[in-house]
Amino acid sequence: MSGAAVVTNPAGVTLQVSSTGPAGTYLNLVWTGGGGGDPVPTMPARWNLNAPPGELQLSCPTASVQGTTKAVTVTDPGGFWSTTTLADLDCPPGMLPSSS
Repeated sequence: MSGAAVVTNPAGVTLQVSSTGPAGTYLNLVWTGGGGGDPVPTMPARWNLNAPPGELQLSCPTASVQGTTKAVTVTDPGGFWSTTTLADLDCPPGMLPSSS
């Protein structure tokens, strides 16, 4: 983690992620209304998150260690974040968007 703030872009919040930690290291992400976690790759990879402006908590636990939580602030000076949901567009519950 190189800073205390991240800025949104058209793809959301972009993180460059890699780890020299032991196998089984995860990056857990928590934000208001969501979050998730995935194994951290050893080679650098870009992850795009749909995290809203506000606090984003990150931690890197392993099977034996909980890991320290760090918080960064997500800012959106370009106005990319939208609170519009599928329900706002009159889509029925349970509907998932498709690119096909």
